Amino acid sequence: MTHGGEFWLVYQFASRGNAAPTSQLIELAVAGQKLYDLEDVLEYAAMYYGVNDVRLHADIQVFRQGYVEARFRPVTTWARRDGVPVHPSDSVEELLKQGVGKCAETAIVLAVDDAPTNLWFTYYYVHSPEAKVSTQRVRLNQGIKFEHIAHLTNYVFNQGYLPGPYRPLVHWETQCGKKLAEDALVVGALGNGFGATDGKAIRLVVG
Repeated sequence: MTHGGEFWLVYQFASRGNAAPTSQLIELAVAGQKLYDLEDVLEYAAMYYGVNDVRLHADIQVFRQGYVEARFRPVTTWARRDGVPVHPSDSVEELLKQGVGKCAETAIVLAVDDAPTNLWFTYYYVHSPEAKVSTQRVRLNQGIKFEHIAHLTNYVFNQGYLPGPYRPLVHWETQCGKKLAEDALVVGALGNGFGATDGKAIRLVVG
């Protein structure tokens, strides 16, 4: 049973790519609240949201400022710094005994999958439909803007994946043949499942 002490965690947002994670210190005994496992740690700040208590100020700021929105709760997972998954029911006390979360260097990682990180597509050549299909993945968190489908098109040509003269001859489609406009939002397409996996890759039609 954990009544006091400190526990360190870091937030790792998918949308931030390789950016340095944000650290946070959790006080394990505040206003009589006992934090037994990692699920308690998650609920801790939410439980006291809006309470005017200076001792809670640093902890609830993460939620108050919207750094972690409630809608991302279903896509948050715990892991050690070496990537080994940690179950939310694991005891905080036992983790501390193992050295996890005892300091900023050994902070436990709260991974927040707040944005898609990959988009999958294939090349389809109208005049060579028998050509072998090549599937490609684009990492969306590499520091390049991928707001609209047009940004994806520009990326393909900027990287030299297709020769420049083909630029006026290409357009995007879903697997079922629905055309994706150049001004369509990438997150919208992914939200509908288009390009979310290699099995649902969108097509860059050439010709």
